[in-house]
Amino acid sequence: MPNVLSTLWPPIVDVDCASTMHPWNSSCILSGCEYGAGIAAMCPRFFLPAYLTSMLVMGKGVNHLPQVLINTARSSLSAVAYGMSTLWGICMMRRLLGRFIPLSAFVPSLVAGLISILVEDKRRRGVLSLYLVPVAIDSMYNMLKFRGIVNGVPHGHVYLFSVAMAALMYLYRCHEESTRKTSLSSVLSFLLAEATVSGSENENAAGDPPQMRSSLLRAYGSIQQSIQLMIGTAIPRQRYPRLVLELSDIILASVRAFGIGYGGAVAMHILKRPKLLIQPGTLFPKLLHSDILPLGIFLSGFVAITKGLSSVLPLVLGHDRKGLAAVIAGGLGGVSVAAYPSQTLLMNFCTKVAEMVCLRLCEIGWLPQVSRGHIDVILYTLAMAVISHVGILEPHNLTSSYYATLIWLTQGRFAMVNQFPFEPVIHKAAHLKRNNLVPASGR
Repeated sequence: MPNVLSTLWPPIVDVDCASTMHPWNSSCILSGCEYGAGIAAMCPRFFLPAYLTSMLVMGKGVNHLPQVLINTARSSLSAVAYGMSTLWGICMMRRLLGRFIPLSAFVPSLVAGLISILVEDKRRRGVLSLYLVPVAIDSMYNMLKFRGIVNGVPHGHVYLFSVAMAALMYLYRCHEESTRKTSLSSVLSFLLAEATVSGSENENAAGDPPQMRSSLLRAYGSIQQSIQLMIGTAIPRQRYPRLVLELSDIILASVRAFGIGYGGAVAMHILKRPKLLIQPGTLFPKLLHSDILPLGIFLSGFVAITKGLSSVLPLVLGHDRKGLAAVIAGGLGGVSVAAYPSQTLLMNFCTKVAEMVCLRLCEIGWLPQVSRGHIDVILYTLAMAVISHVGILEPHNLTSSYYATLIWLTQGRFAMVNQFPFEPVIHKAAHLKRNNLVPASGR
């Protein structure tokens, strides 16, 4: 095909796409088919366990299994469509322009993202966009940091998490009607042990037998009484009954939060290494491993600080200033994330809080009302375009976990992309060495 529009751009990268994008096959069409076939072979192993886990967590029976298979096939088709469309689009754009330009990966990925999200189920679009937007933001931050435009702030993750937590606590305390249906609000209420235990619809929907619920409540009450007795030995319960009750609630909620975090970390550790279940001798020493304790410490510290300040600040500031008390309690409680500096947790949490803030601003008229479905499509498309651009041209700026997932999902073909001809496009400098082409770890 003649270089129709090659005169509009200077000769930036004048190489063929076979030596850069698909070295495993010289044919653009066949390489795209092989690329899609590799993704199609791996997608069921990726999506089927996720959908089965969701089915079990939601308490759905075996009759929901056909829907799980349909969802798996649809998500797999969406991933295959994205991979093939991206590769073919890059090759087509290169043939049309006669060379690669800085947008050679972004523009085709933008179109491919729109195609794939339209194939995906509408009910999953919001979840996918919220998962991918933090990855895209982190990738853009790494690009700016790599170029020296921004510098890392010491303990910046703590400041960012504290600000996001302060905003969440303000919405949670002062605008409960607009946040109570969100997942973050439910998680926060569960951690702070503020969920009601009456016979509500949510409790009935849980599906637990009444005997089990009553047993759990009796056990919870007995543990609370034991803690109150221990506190009563140091503080006169008759003179300060409310103080004893508040302290017992804080301690019990903190211990409960530590158990949740510790148990979750142990479960994730075992899922990554299933052989530990058949080797108890190696499992028990790892229960106190430094990678397992931080999540429990983070949740326990957050609950202790937040619940403690939520009890004290209204007495100091006045009950009519609960908004300020919520901001202070959430901001200081967020400092506990220093014990668990997870980039994934930080970006996903901040993105979800930003979504809640935007929805609240739309409710009060400060932002225009936009269809949620359109927002999900736009966010997903832009996020996938950014991630693909970074993964193809600047893999050293992509988080290691996501880059490893891309390599696994494409059966190693994504790692075969040759970035060296793109050095003028990447940074317009020749100092990018092979040992620098290592994806950025979660920072």
